Amino acid sequence: MKIVIAPDSFKSSLSSQRCASALAKGILSEAPDCTVVSVPLADGGEGTVDSLVLQGFEAREGLAPDAHGVPRPVRSAWIGTTAVIESSQACVFVPGSSAEDALRASSNGVGVMISAALDHNASEIMLTVGGTACSDGGKGMLEELGVSFLDVKGKPLAPGGGSLKDLASVELGGLDPRVSRISLRLLSDVVNPLLGPTGAAEVFGPQKGADASAVAELEQGLAKLASLLGPEKASSAGAGAGGGLGYAAIAALGASQESGALTMINLVGLEAHVKSADLVITGEGSFDSQSVNGKLTGQVLALAAGHGVPSIVVCGIESLSENDRGEHLTVDSVVPLSLWEPNRELSIANAEALMEKAGKHVGMLVSESRLSPASKISHDPLP
Repeated sequence: MKIVIAPDSFKSSLSSQRCASALAKGILSEAPDCTVVSVPLADGGEGTVDSLVLQGFEAREGLAPDAHGVPRPVRSAWIGTTAVIESSQACVFVPGSSAEDALRASSNGVGVMISAALDHNASEIMLTVGGTACSDGGKGMLEELGVSFLDVKGKPLAPGGGSLKDLASVELGGLDPRVSRISLRLLSDVVNPLLGPTGAAEVFGPQKGADASAVAELEQGLAKLASLLGPEKASSAGAGAGGGLGYAAIAALGASQESGALTMINLVGLEAHVKSADLVITGEGSFDSQSVNGKLTGQVLALAAGHGVPSIVVCGIESLSENDRGEHLTVDSVVPLSLWEPNRELSIANAEALMEKAGKHVGMLVSESRLSPASKISHDPLP
């Protein structure tokens, strides 16, 4: 039996590579005759570059400022003259950030990485924008590429999205001319617009530490930015991704937007593995309604279903609505780590060991041929 393991990362606990490795170890301990193929994935957030390097892309090292200006090592992935830049390499998301952190977090490091790729003669840049700490509408990124953001006195704004409320003018004349000579593809993990109740500040600001007051301040600033840089682009799919990095890439850099999940699936050649598989295993930390509406896990499940291959989801927790279960899900079994450890903090702390247990459970399902009928969730009793 050929089993393809293609998970996303489990945020705050396991990379997709460590997840796949632990699952494979558990499966083979119970079903040693299986052939296991690991294809760790990412949807444009953290781990994107690592996943591509595992599939043969060249890793290039560099330095870039983090969201608060501290230099940190970063990597990009290259194939030919195409560079894949993972925004979260520089503007890395930090759990437990404060409201002040959220207002000051800047995307300058992303601009540094783009500039470095241009220095290395990239003809195409794939910019991934998931998992970032900033909500500055891409202001920092654009500043590194020569754009000026000025207040009413003609002075540059302070770093971060909190200063955008004082924005009076955007000067595009200094934009690096090399940007117009390359193909820029925006790989977003969400399709949210820049503004409003489903926008960058309202939806993602609180995840980055913003309280109600900071969210309102960020929304005000992003609206000011959009009014000056191009209000018609604020509603573009993915404009709200990466705290508005998507908007800046589309409105100022002429980027085209596409699904980070689908692009990654294509880049790593997952379909070729799935076609010849007997079982596909995917997963992520939280398996919920977003998972089956465009996120990476749902796209892997759809690919498996399209080729008639049974699938299993391994996750930290599962919280799908009845509607999603009945209408959108094509999966044979869901195996949440909460079956072994219901405490979230303890589950995160022991994720690798729990993942191996989940692998053992899947190995038993395989060896005993106890997969449930397609399109039906089954929480099989634990041994």
